[in-house]
Amino acid sequence: MEEKDMYLENEEEKDILEDPELDEFILEMAKMMQAYDSMPAVVVPQKLASVLETQSIVKRIFSERDVLISCNLYEPYKSCGAVTLEGKKLNFGSPEEFMRAFDLCDNFEAFPLLNGNIQANFGFWGLAEPIV
Repeated sequence: MEEKDMYLENEEEKDILEDPELDEFILEMAKMMQAYDSMPAVVVPQKLASVLETQSIVKRIFSERDVLISCNLYEPYKSCGAVTLEGKKLNFGSPEEFMRAFDLCDNFEAFPLLNGNIQANFGFWGLAEPIV
């Protein structure tokens, strides 16, 4: 049995993974993203300010706690960025400040990690716009 087959619940999932049309679509989307990312672009100051403000808020909320905070700009594409938290316990003590950070981001996600920590990401897109 192949490793990928161990994780599939039913035949329908196997059919989806072995769909040539889906493979072609994904590869075409990857080419489009690669072309978009290779275009000259300009930073959008307002979006960058939102990322930096979110990072500042998160640092203030978690300054006394054992939480790793990182800020990644222009990854995986130059129009993307994220402020990431990782720790054993993510307790947002100030709901008002958390909601301010939440309102600034385009996407928020939180999930458990295999090492027992929790990771939360404040995601941003539109940090750079292509020059046309």
